Order: sequence, then structure tokens, then C-alpha cells
Amino acid sequence: MDDTANWSVTLTGKTIAGADPQTAWQRVAETMKLDADTFRTRILQRVPLTLKAVGEPAALGQRDALRACGVEAFALTNPGGRYLWLQQQGEVRGPVSEGYLRQALESGALDRQARVCVKGEQDWQTLEAALSLSPLASAALHLEEDTPPAAAGVPAPPRAQPRPAAHPDAIRLDVVDVAEPVVRHARVLPENAAGLYGGFWMRVAAYALDMLIIWLAFFVLFFVLALMLPHRSPTAAPPSQVMPTVVAFLLILATWLYFPLWESSAKQATPGKQALGLRVTDENGNRLGFWHAFGRFLGKIVSGLILYVGYMMAGWTSRKQGLHDLMAGTFVVRGQVLEAWEQGEHPPGRPTTPMPAWAIVLIVLGAGFFLIVPIMAAIAIPAYQSYVVRAQTMEAVALTQSAKIAVTNYLLTNGTPPADNAQAGLGSPEQVHGRYVSSVSIVDGTIVASFGDQAATVLHDKHLTLTPALQAHGVSWSCASEDIPNQYLPLACQTH
Repeated sequence: MDDTANWSVTLTGKTIAGADPQTAWQRVAETMKLDADTFRTRILQRVPLTLKAVGEPAALGQRDALRACGVEAFALTNPGGRYLWLQQQGEVRGPVSEGYLRQALESGALDRQARVCVKGEQDWQTLEAALSLSPLASAALHLEEDTPPAAAGVPAPPRAQPRPAAHPDAIRLDVVDVAEPVVRHARVLPENAAGLYGGFWMRVAAYALDMLIIWLAFFVLFFVLALMLPHRSPTAAPPSQVMPTVVAFLLILATWLYFPLWESSAKQATPGKQALGLRVTDENGNRLGFWHAFGRFLGKIVSGLILYVGYMMAGWTSRKQGLHDLMAGTFVVRGQVLEAWEQGEHPPGRPTTPMPAWAIVLIVLGAGFFLIVPIMAAIAIPAYQSYVVRAQTMEAVALTQSAKIAVTNYLLTNGTPPADNAQAGLGSPEQVHGRYVSSVSIVDGTIVASFGDQAATVLHDKHLTLTPALQAHGVSWSCASEDIPNQYLPLACQTH
């Protein structure tokens, strides 16, 4: 390659300080003898843009002519002969020379993590990585035959338009001609894409559905535990204290796992989001890992602590991100539109929605809180209350065991029942007590367990009696109560 012909001028897209942008670019268009539409599609929509390689004198002449128009231009040598596509502001720009990219990187005009693709290749990478590669030699720069690769989800540079013949007096500013590329899978989700991102009310509806699912599951669990858990011993913590604590712990644990597990699954969404066609993705539209999804969930704590402003941010940010999404680098998108975008449809079309999201929210909230939840509560709460009272009466049965043994021994020895606690060899009635039973007394052989103020209201100052009967083979016992409703008594004491 002749290095003397490997100079080129790059238009950065900026104007010189003090110059009026509209006037400056109009003068550039006139210098290049291009009409307004052609100039806009071939030049302005592609800057920064490097012109075709020329000799050093010609490049310096082009640079001076462009600067005289009021725009920023650099004449630089490009020893490696490489040109690269550049992603800026959601669009593919260029191609630009490697010489310009190195100069822009050193001056701080470009970030080291900017996305670029070497002309003629298909892989996008960071600018830092691209400039560390070995230069690719090129015998000739026929750039008009090149097509940019499947870019990272950004609009392609426009198809080159036929140019009018240059005026004989015009400085030759030859621009790279390119065909419109076929853009496939997008790596970076675009901004302001109509219909791609799930809006605030749609996300509220999905969250309401998810919470309804969680609460219904726990109402069922609560109901089953209330009916099936065995009665606890009198020395154990009271079920009225244990059950709410256990259920609350399980509810918190399930909620903390529910969202990360579903959002990191192959579905990329909770059932509520799936019902509304939403997915949770990273900035490339890809599936989240579990810890990424879990970190997003932890971010919701911050969104809630600031009076839920973090959640409301999804209503006004450009890509509908809540604070927790911004913290985790995640996005909530519509699945159908995401698939269309990945297949190269630009801009994404807005899917038809049979019902407004706010209407879905009202239906979910109304059905959940005014129909399903009250029904489940009407079933579960009485069942749990009944369970708690029966568990307290079981304490009376447990505390009377020692009294039954003492009365049985006295009857078998003397043939008559003991008159009181002292005659049976027990302490005073108040000395035999538990958490809910205030005393156990013996009256002519009948054992009476009395409930105190710590018991449920329905048991306050009520009594459970056990009556002995001397038989030939031993002593039998019957259990009953004159003031405790039958449904609250242990099964052995209930009348059928």
C-alpha cells in the first residue's frame, strides 16, 4: 500500500465554536454539491464519518475546506488501513478510520467501551479490544462494496443515494457508499422504541396478579395447617403465637424466591408477567441469571423505602425502568415485540392489547380483595380459631393426667373416690396449673380443670370435668363440659 495515499478526512459531526450549525452544514452540502436530502442521508446521519483515502495534500485541502465551512474535521493517516463501524446514540455510524478512533480515544472523545465492528467482519466488540488487534492490511479501499454487519440492535445507515456530478470547481469529498445492512439479533435494547417496554400500569397489573397467586397459596396453606397440625403439648409455645410466626416467615421466604426464580427461568417472567406477555431481560434482551434476578428483587426494597417513587419511575423513564431496574441493569419488555425486534423489525410494532392495563388492575384488585380473599378468609379464620381453642383444651387433658392416676389408685385401694386434692395426695388446686388452665381440683373423685384469663375468650372461667367409674376390671373415665361449646372440646369429650 502506498502510505502517501492513505490519508483521510473524518467529519466528527460537530461544528467549530461560534459557527451556526445550520449554516455550517448547509455550506458543507453546497461545497460537496449535494442536495439537502442526499446530504442528510449520506452525511449527517452517518457522522462521525471518514471520507475515502487520498494523498496527504488532498486530505489537508479537504480538511481546510470543511473547517472553512464551520465544521470540525481531522486529516489523519491510517497506516493499518482499517475502517470500523461505530455505535453511537442508538445508531450505526461511520465507517471511520482506525487512525481517527485512536486519536478520539486518546483525546477522550470516545469511551474505551464504545461498541465497534471491523469493516468486513461480523463481530461487535469494545473499542479497547478492537484497537488491540493486529492491523488488517488492505490492498485497496473500495468501501462502496462493503456492508456493515448484523449490528447490535441499532438502525442501519441509510442506503446510498445517487449523487449529482461534482462541480468541476468543487473539492472532491468522496464518501463511502454502503448498502442497507440486514440487522438481526439486537444486542442493546433501543431507547424510545414504541411498544417494546412494559408500561407502569401493565407492570402494576402483573404485580397484582403475582401477589394474588402468593396470597391464595398461603390462604390454602394456612387452612390446611389449621386443620391438620397435631395439637401441641402444654409445655410448647402456644399455637396462636407459633402459627402466625411460621406462616409469616414462609410468606417472606416464598416471596423472596418467587420473583427471582421465575424471572431467571426459561420463561423470563413470573406468572403475572406471563399473563400480560412481559419478560424481564438484561440490556441485551437476554435471560437473567438467578443472582442477577435476586439483586433486582433486593433493589425493590430501595424502590419501596422512598415512598414507592422507585416503582413510579417506570412511568416516566425512557425505557420504562424502575429504580430497581436501573440499579440492576434490567428491563421489562413485551415478549412479542422483543421477538419481532430480534428478527430485525424496526421500529418494533405495538402489539394489540384487548384490554387496557388499568382495567386489568381494577379487575384483579376487585376480584382478589372483594371476592376471593373474603371467601378464603371466611373459611380459614374460623377454622384456625377453632384449632387454637381445641389446642388450649388439650392442655387441660394433659394437666389432669396426674390427677387421674391419683384418683384411680385411691379408688382401687379404698373402693371410694377421694374427697379432694389432699386426700388424693395432690397439692392444692392452684398448684396444678398451666398456661391456660388456672387450677385442677378434685371434688368427690371428679376432676375439674378450670380455665383462666390467658385462655381464649370462649374458655374464660369455663370448666372441663373428668368423672371416674369403678368397674370390675378397673376404672373408666368420661369427659364432658357443661359450659364449653361441643366443637371446642377434644374429640374424646365431644357428644355425638
